Amino acid sequence: MTDAQLITDYLDGDNRAFNTLVHRWQPSVHNFICRFMGSDSDVGDISQNVFLRVWQNLGVLKDRDRFSSWIFQIAVNQCRDHIRSVSRAREHFPLADSEEPVETRAALGGAYSPDRADSGEDWRRILNSVLQTLPEDQRLVIVLKEYHGLRFNEIAHILQENENTLKARLYSGLKNVRRRLEHRGIRKEDMIHEM
Repeated sequence: MTDAQLITDYLDGDNRAFNTLVHRWQPSVHNFICRFMGSDSDVGDISQNVFLRVWQNLGVLKDRDRFSSWIFQIAVNQCRDHIRSVSRAREHFPLADSEEPVETRAALGGAYSPDRADSGEDWRRILNSVLQTLPEDQRLVIVLKEYHGLRFNEIAHILQENENTLKARLYSGLKNVRRRLEHRGIRKEDMIHEM
């Protein structure tokens, strides 16, 4: 059953249809938020807020065939709202200069060595920490394109941006990732092998 049909069924009174939508989309939304936000303990709360917004606004969705773009647009907005609220909180309660999350310190410490890697976990941890150092606009395009396989026209719809601008951001972002990985001692051959 398509997302559009599930939406129609839900709006006609079938609550199970909404549960099916949540079940279908929750893994993708959660994965997007994790990749975009990093290892933030609030990922579950942000994901819950996404589906709350979907539930509240499903009746006003005009093009039900574009549900996938719409839900990612909501997820992007919820992530940005969360970043703003955390930034405001830090203005009032700043961390000491030396304070840095333990996971970040661990991810930044030491160069990667394929010989040391027990599994792909080390590689994913390092790659995720590098993604978090990118500007938000580059990180968004990389996560939506490379991790979720969206087309540029879909990303353009989600972010309300020009496709060529997004292509340039992807190119710049991937170049930054490669440069930052090389700075950590990961050779190009290791990147290709691990990716």
